[in-house]
Amino acid sequence: ASTNVAFTAGITSSDSSWSGSTLVFPKIIFNAGGGYNPTTGMFTAPVDGHYVFFVSVQSHDTKEIRVDIVLNGESQDYYETGVNLVVLRLNQGDKVWVKRSQGTGYYSSSVPVITTFSGFLL
Repeated sequence: ASTNVAFTAGITSSDSSWSGSTLVFPKIIFNAGGGYNPTTGMFTAPVDGHYVFFVSVQSHDTKEIRVDIVLNGESQDYYETGVNLVVLRLNQGDKVWVKRSQGTGYYSSSVPVITTFSGFLL
């Protein structure tokens, strides 16, 4: 089995009033190993290992949004409009996603590199 696991996904539109739970990044830029699901916004570890996750969410205009990196339903950290990187030990089948904790709205553009979610196996 291949251990080449890495993904980057982005968003190609803005939403000034988004207040959902899971932030879905529907535009796949790269998805080696097929772990990221652009429909659900969840990454599922195809193999055990240490993974690095990076998320960047740009707030919409003067609004504030805070999101958590979530592992199997447990928040790992939160930040306010900016970037966050975390290293996590995952078992095969563990799930990681980005969840809104506070605030509304996000900004992106037709080029999906402003608001992104990425991860890779070390």
